[in-house]
Amino acid sequence: MNHPESQSIPGRFTEKPVSLWWQWLAAALSSFGYFAVVLLIFNVIQPDLDEHIVISEGMWKNGKVPAHPVFYTLIQALSFFSNDFQLELIAAFLIFGTAQTMKIIMAGKLVETVSGKKLNLIAFLAVFISCWMITPGIFEDKFIVNQIVPNFLHNGTLLISIPFYLWMIRKMYLLVEQEDSGSIRQILYSGILAGLCKPSFLFCIIPVFPLYVYFRRGISYTLLQALQVALIFAFLIIGQSLYLRLNPPNYITAFKIKFLPFYQYGSFSQHVKVLLYSLSVPALLFVFGRKEMRIAFLYFLGACHFFGLLIAFTLVDTINGIKFNNMTWQTSVTLLLLLVLTSGIFFQSERIVRPVKLLMFTVLLACLAYTGWYSFQVIVYRNFFL
Repeated sequence: MNHPESQSIPGRFTEKPVSLWWQWLAAALSSFGYFAVVLLIFNVIQPDLDEHIVISEGMWKNGKVPAHPVFYTLIQALSFFSNDFQLELIAAFLIFGTAQTMKIIMAGKLVETVSGKKLNLIAFLAVFISCWMITPGIFEDKFIVNQIVPNFLHNGTLLISIPFYLWMIRKMYLLVEQEDSGSIRQILYSGILAGLCKPSFLFCIIPVFPLYVYFRRGISYTLLQALQVALIFAFLIIGQSLYLRLNPPNYITAFKIKFLPFYQYGSFSQHVKVLLYSLSVPALLFVFGRKEMRIAFLYFLGACHFFGLLIAFTLVDTINGIKFNNMTWQTSVTLLLLLVLTSGIFFQSERIVRPVKLLMFTVLLACLAYTGWYSFQVIVYRNFFL
């Protein structure tokens, strides 16, 4: 005869809280290990890292510092301003590894704050996978078309901004949902630092955050604080734009943003496909755990994502007359936030039955396997854009 106690052992094991020490260990080993292989052993530096290193070397000439200089400054500082490529590559490895480690840790803290309890083992693994996985673009001939993904691991300016954005979003939750007015300073600090890394996500925060606060708190002191945050972030972006126009970096002679609806991915149907498979995993998590997902903060992140999609689907930037996909970066951040929070809350829940959790964990593992296959192709072709 089977005893209930013996049947519950796997469940109790997976629901056991994971110590912060083990979280740091898993995050650091995977992050520095991955980038040691990709950057130091196989020297995959395209499409962005080689250009970013060149930009960092020339950023001091004639006072032409880029508008968001954190990544470039760190490259030079950690390579001792030597302009030695090998030292600069090691500097990039340290930056990428640290940023990815902090992203995993900060993602876990966000889930713990929103759920109100420590991460159990299965929830930590789900958050961990969410910080690594790339949504499969199985319907596309070229990976570049699948720009809307949780991670673009080649882009240093994006990667280094994400821990700051996770810090900012967590403090926004505390400000609005727990009325912790002391969070306002950290929201500003983290947002400004993130904006100096890559300001794309601030475009979503500026209009959506005050609306979220209004619907949650009405006309209140918290709403005034939210409007102050939005105004300061707006001035940051306006200031960066003016700076680019008045004192453009050495690599820019002309910069414009054009209104080109449904141009970015080739056609309207292509945009629909990108939208469907990029949102497939968080949508499944939401459907299977819909009772657990009735969280106002999650709807706020969803609104940020769809505002980011509006920008990505209608605007295209040109640098020196050449079209680029820089108006899509905010969707990588917003989709990551949705994926991290839905997966963490889903697997933290004790009310979702184990077979459903097993099904969704299999989906996450399949996406992680896709990331592994993609990374193998990256190493083979020495390029992150396949």
